[in-house]
Parts: sequence; structure tokens; C-alpha cells
Amino acid sequence: LAKGRWVLDVDGVIPSLQERDGSLRLVHAVHPLLDREKAVANDYRLKLRQQVLMISGPNMGGKTVTLKTVGICVVLAQAGFPVPAHEALLPWYESMWFDIGDNQSISENLSTFSSHMTRISGLVSSAGRGTFALLDEVGNGTDPLEGASLAVAVLEDLMDKGATVLTSTHYSQVKSWGKAADGVLVSSMEFDAETLQPTYRYVEDVSGASYAFDIAARCGLPSSVIDRARERKEQEASQVQRELENLERLQETVRHKEERFRSLIDDAHRLQKEADQEKEKARKDRQRIREEYAANLDSMLDEKREEAERIIQDLKGKEKLHELVADRTKLNSLGQDEEADGAESETSASTKPHVFHVGDYVRLTGLNTHGEIVDIRRKEATVLANGIRTRVKLSKLEPMARPVIRKPERTHRVDAVASRFPSELNIIGMRVEEGLDALDHYLDQAVVHHATVVRIIHGMGTGRLRSAVWKDLSKRSTIKSYEAAGPSDGGLGATIVTLR
Repeated sequence: LAKGRWVLDVDGVIPSLQERDGSLRLVHAVHPLLDREKAVANDYRLKLRQQVLMISGPNMGGKTVTLKTVGICVVLAQAGFPVPAHEALLPWYESMWFDIGDNQSISENLSTFSSHMTRISGLVSSAGRGTFALLDEVGNGTDPLEGASLAVAVLEDLMDKGATVLTSTHYSQVKSWGKAADGVLVSSMEFDAETLQPTYRYVEDVSGASYAFDIAARCGLPSSVIDRARERKEQEASQVQRELENLERLQETVRHKEERFRSLIDDAHRLQKEADQEKEKARKDRQRIREEYAANLDSMLDEKREEAERIIQDLKGKEKLHELVADRTKLNSLGQDEEADGAESETSASTKPHVFHVGDYVRLTGLNTHGEIVDIRRKEATVLANGIRTRVKLSKLEPMARPVIRKPERTHRVDAVASRFPSELNIIGMRVEEGLDALDHYLDQAVVHHATVVRIIHGMGTGRLRSAVWKDLSKRSTIKSYEAAGPSDGGLGATIVTLR
């Protein structure tokens, strides 16, 4: 339970252990004693056939904390604890050795260098495959040239024995060896040369300069002393050291350019994400408009359905249903002829409001019907349409020519046919296949009986049956035209079919 609470507190993870090779990976690792709100998380890794991770950089740049962060993750994982990282893949180690800090002792007559060498000698004697060693400033505390040479010899011996080593160094000779040696990854802790402040960011595969002169100047050392030190360094520095420093500066320049390029890529991804969000918002707006339109259409259809029921109740018993179908078809055909006649008046109406008078013949927009104005009061008019008085706003009216009722010769033919052949087919409740079979048989019979106008009742429902019927009608050469029935004949739930 304590482990579980702790891993939640440090935003950690349960590590994975492997014995295949010495590669390791830590993602978003932070030392657990640092303030997670302020600490800089870093990623660390050793690839296959890499045995030594060497970290360089200035003093107070975070090298030792980095070593301790990796070391404590290794110890916790071996002890069966979660680790303070977001992802952790670590080898299984048989032994672990650590040399961090100054263990000089007066009683045992040990200097700083002696204490380091005592621990390193024990490590070298016992190291082998499966050994993990963490060495801070190996070879420090003695002559720089001898200390650097000793550090390289110790690291080479540990690599030959198959150990995994994490170390830090300031020595140019050690960094030069690491750059040239196979199996060594030289990295550094970032340092801002302009502000002379560490960023505590781990930079992989880039060796870092020490910035000793810059830090000394910032700490108050006189410029004359700093200049004298720079001159002496130039006099004593070897060609290899100069080339290494030039390489470090070049690496730093390249890294800054890479970060700039990465920043531009991130900005492009951000802009793409914002564009995708705007596109998704527009899609949702369109969907909302469609849903609102569909809801308004359903409401309108309900009103028309109620009106149709009232009309049917009024007309029930007065006329036969097939006669109503034929009359409705004639009215629709008249309406089609009137569209061309009224085009000019509609164009003029769009530019100048039309003044309506009692007796004008008008079309009720949105209701698919027309009639005569019998009364006008303020901005509303009473229209007599299909024998029913309806009050509508003047803005919902369009002027149209009064239809001329022609007597089509087919009227008697429809009546005669209707007496021996049904003028409608009801396929509500059928599956699409059943409905199409019934429709096919019915239309064949309609052709045989010389029917001219019939009604197919398919209902509204999901609209699949209606779509299938219309698709089938569009393929038949015996069909002259087909259209949705008017409000009094079933509306969108029925289709009026005119045969050739």
C-alpha cells in the first residue's frame, strides 16, 4: 500500500526488467527528493552495445543529480519498488557499485583521491557481466593528466569485463577518448552561455564545455585574472584539446538549430491542430443546423398530417378515394404549368413587395397549396384553398395566375378502371424485398388494366421503403412520372404514379 501511494505521489511507474543485454531506458525521470513542480524531467538511455554513459558539463550543472537519479531508479527497480519516471526499462544487475561524494578520513589517513581509489579498486576486482557502476568524477583529486589517464584505463577495464558504467568528467582527455571509443555515449548537461545559468536539461550525444572562466567571472574574480588564465590555457592546451573545444562549440550551434527547427515543427503541428478543431466545429455547426431543420420539418409534417386528417374526415363519404387521387394529380400538374407562368411575377416580387387584394389568387409558400384571398386584415389574409379557410401572413403568399380547370379525357377512364382495378397499393409494414415484389406485381396489373394514375402507400418510417420504391420507379419505362402525394393524400408517406 505504501508503494502504491508513493508511486502516485511521484507520478511514477512500475519498471520492466530484462536480461537480454545492457540497454536501459528512463523516460521523464525526476529525482524523488526534488520538487516535481520545479524539477526538470529528462530522458536517459543506453542503446544496445553501449556500456558507458559519460556526462560532462559545468559545475553546478546537474551532473551529479543526474547520476543519482539514474542510480536511485536502478536501486528501486532491483528492490521491487516503482520508479519516479513515466517509463522504465532496466537490465537485471547482479551487483551495484557507487562512488559519489568525498569520503576522506583523518583517522584512516585517506585523502579524497585515496578514498576514490579504495572504492574503485574493489569495483575493478569484482566487476563482471551484470555489474552496474556509478562513478562521479572518476580520476579526480590528483594531477589532471595522470587522473585522466587513470580514468580512461579504469573505464576500459570495466568495459572489457562487460560492466555498465555511468560516470561524469571534466577532463578533456577523457571526453576525447569517449568520443572515439565504441560503446561510450558522451552526453552533457545544458548550460546557458548568455545567462551563465544551468538549465538542468540532459542533452544526449553532445559533450559539454566546463565554462569555468565564465562562472569564475560571474562569481566576482577580476577580469585581469580571468584573462591571464585564458592566456595560460592557450599556451598549455594541446591541439587535441583545441579541436575538442571547437567540436563542442559546433555541436552546441547545431543543437540550437535543431531545437529551433523542432520548435517550428511544433508550431506547424499546433496550427494544424487548430485548423482541425475549426473544421470539426464547422462540421458540428452544420450537423446542428441539419438537426434543427429536420426537427422543424417534422413539426411541419405533423401539422400537415393533422390538417390532412381533418380534410379526409370532411371529405369522407363525399368522393371515392381514387377520385381524390386523380383530382390531386391534376392539381399538381396545373401547379407545374403555373410555375413557368408565374416566374416573372415572382422575380418582380423579390424586388418589390406585392400588394394583395381580396379576390387575388395566391400560392401558400411552404404548404404546397394555393387558393383565393377572401379577406385581408392588417398583415394577415384569409385564403380559401381546397374548400378550407386558412389564415396566413401576407409574407407567406406569392401571387400566381388563377388555374384554368381543364377536363382531361382520362377522368372517365380512371373512374372506369377504378371500378375493376384498385387505384392504390398499401405496402406499409413490409420489408423492402416484399414491398418491391408487391409493387412489381401491382404495376404489371395496372398496365394490363390500362390504369393511368395510382397511389403507392409506403409510409414514412425510416425512409428505406420509400427510397427503394422511388428507385424502382425510376427504372421502369412504363412510368411517365411519380411524385410525393399532397398533404391530403398521405404526404411523404405516399407516392402518386402516372403511367404512360
